[in-house]
Amino acid sequence: IDLSIVPDSRWDEKTHGTAEMFLIMFPPPTPLLELQPLPLSALHNKEFKSIYSSTIQTFNKIQTQVFQALYTSDENVFIGAPTGSGKTICTEFALLHLWSKHEQPRAVCIEPYQEMVDQHVAECRRKFSGKEIWDILFRRWRQCKNVQNIGLLIADEIQLVGGEVGPTYEVVISRTRYIAAETKVKTRIVACGVSLAFLSGLFSTD
Repeated sequence: IDLSIVPDSRWDEKTHGTAEMFLIMFPPPTPLLELQPLPLSALHNKEFKSIYSSTIQTFNKIQTQVFQALYTSDENVFIGAPTGSGKTICTEFALLHLWSKHEQPRAVCIEPYQEMVDQHVAECRRKFSGKEIWDILFRRWRQCKNVQNIGLLIADEIQLVGGEVGPTYEVVISRTRYIAAETKVKTRIVACGVSLAFLSGLFSTD
């Protein structure tokens, strides 16, 4: 099938200049579903519900939209939403799903800066590793059983992959996928950050 796109207006050098233009078309964003905010009872677990019951009674719109994908499946997920929209709780859905399994593999969260690690440690009372330390662990993954049993990798602030932390992020995620292939342990990757227009170019299924 040959498809030609012809503009309905003529190019005018007085208006548009003499430079040749190339239009870059981005696909439309995923439309939001018409959903009512989910109550905490949607977790179907009293222990999980108690984590949030002191602060909220329902999940917000973003959290409701991604709840099924993160809490009831093992698929890789990217969450693109503005800062302050509750992405941390979204990633916790994936953690809770992991913890509900009979055999619980390890969960790892990588952050671009140590300050953000410290903040998450205070919030979740869990021990996280900075990206530099985890990169060192990956280099000796055959001698480290914890690295061989990763069921979930959370990559926060993934939009910074184009900056100074980008190479380390790419190495950690690539090695995670390699170790999963070598050990036959399925590793789910949940990435979150701001909304991205070039999402298809950032992630690959190769």
